[in-house]
Amino acid sequence: LAGKYDHTARTGQTPATADTPAINKIPVDQSYSFTAPTVTPPGIDTTALSVNNETNKPGSVGYVKETQASGITFHSGDTMQPVVTKIKKNKWEWDLGVNTGTSGIRRSMGLSIFNEKYASDAASFTAPGNVFGNPAQSQYKTPALNDAFSFSVNLQAKKQAGKKHSIGVSLGYGLYQSTIDIGSRVDSTLFISSYGVYNSNGLYYRNTNTGSYTNRYHFLQAAVDLYTPFRLFKTVSLRWQLGTGLNVLISGNGLHYSSGNNLLFSNRSLLRTLQADVSTGLDVAIGKQPFLYIGPQWQYFISNLSRQTGANQHFLRSAVKLTIVLPKNKKIKMQR
Repeated sequence: LAGKYDHTARTGQTPATADTPAINKIPVDQSYSFTAPTVTPPGIDTTALSVNNETNKPGSVGYVKETQASGITFHSGDTMQPVVTKIKKNKWEWDLGVNTGTSGIRRSMGLSIFNEKYASDAASFTAPGNVFGNPAQSQYKTPALNDAFSFSVNLQAKKQAGKKHSIGVSLGYGLYQSTIDIGSRVDSTLFISSYGVYNSNGLYYRNTNTGSYTNRYHFLQAAVDLYTPFRLFKTVSLRWQLGTGLNVLISGNGLHYSSGNNLLFSNRSLLRTLQADVSTGLDVAIGKQPFLYIGPQWQYFISNLSRQTGANQHFLRSAVKLTIVLPKNKKIKMQR
């Protein structure tokens, strides 16, 4: 029977084997990978972040694919921390300046700044002599001018100009005043033949030195200043200011004196609109990063204020200047 039924033995073929179904095979050399979902925290600007292209390559563990929308994808569990950084150096710094002091009319820069009361310009304010046939009027004195309160405010943009200096450009408003001795008021229109003008507002004042009148001049101002700092101690610093500027007269009620008529009158056309000035001062500040400067300042108008023939009138102001450094803008960056 063995020979009869042993087909393998008779034919010499290899014995058949049962093949294991594929479903029962367990692969041992295949690895699985998982990519974490993209996580973008709400309200966070992620455009400033980037993926390290040296270590982040396809096929590497934890490979992260960049997206065009945000510039980066994040692993699950990544945290974001805000980092506050100041604006780079040499950016414009904003200051608010306030000047308070006294101003007055001078014939020249050489006149002492401490002389508060003096006669008006000798060339245009001379003794009237015999006016309208009245010899008694020759006893009248020339009108005396006195210094008065002055105020200005300006906004300045300042920037470093080299290692030791900084330069500032400012715009602002200034009020300059002086007082003048006057007599009684006369409500009448009068033609001033020596200047070829009429008195404004239909009034003028006699020159009897029995009262006082305030001359007010309002200016729009633009200036350029150069600052040189000096460090005294670790927390005390000085800076020297030297500047020049232009002043545009927008309003003024200053009185003019007519020696031929021995009276004081107002007329805007006898005042020059554009005035140039020079200034200097010394500021003191406390702290390593000062936000407040204070110190004396002097300003002199090199332009003649009056259009009167022979007049020589220049504003001189002595003031205390207070400068407040406005806070700088800040940029916020996010880092992983």
